[in-house]
Amino acid sequence: MEKKVVLITGATRGIGAAIAEQFQTRDMFLILTGTNPDHIRKLNEKANPEERHYIAVDFLDKNNLSEF
Repeated sequence: MEKKVVLITGATRGIGAAIAEQFQTRDMFLILTGTNPDHIRKLNEKANPEERHYIAVDFLDKNNLSEF
């Protein structure tokens, strides 16, 4: 059975990170966003690529969104 995919914005700290951990315990693939590219890079280095992937994106910056 394939994993369900969950997108959580603001998931690198605080409430977003706590929500991500709850979904992780349910065996789902997580796409997690945050605004700090250096922090995102470090998180991806530690993350299991079969369980989660972090993306650096600022949803308030229109130029940043054009990459997607």
